[in-house]
Amino acid sequence: MMTIKEIKNELLTVKNMQFSIKGHGGKIFRMVCLEEGKNTAVFSGYAQMNINKFGPTCMTLYTFDMMGKKTIGKIKYSDVTIIGPRKEQV
Repeated sequence: MMTIKEIKNELLTVKNMQFSIKGHGGKIFRMVCLEEGKNTAVFSGYAQMNINKFGPTCMTLYTFDMMGKKTIGKIKYSDVTIIGPRKEQV
């Protein structure tokens, strides 16, 4: 079992890290590295949310819809199950 600090570190630093979130029916999420060495978004299917900050107990996400409405969400590290980095496809 990983600690909250270990989960945060994996999500913050590992490129293409895959994870699931308790209460989301086994859906797989993936960290997106948009800047060199920095994970800046969470991706699942066709949806993506940008990361506002990595806090001590959760990460805060945001996105804007087509009309400019901002949506904010949080993911608690305690609800995250790390799956591992996604293998690069050649």
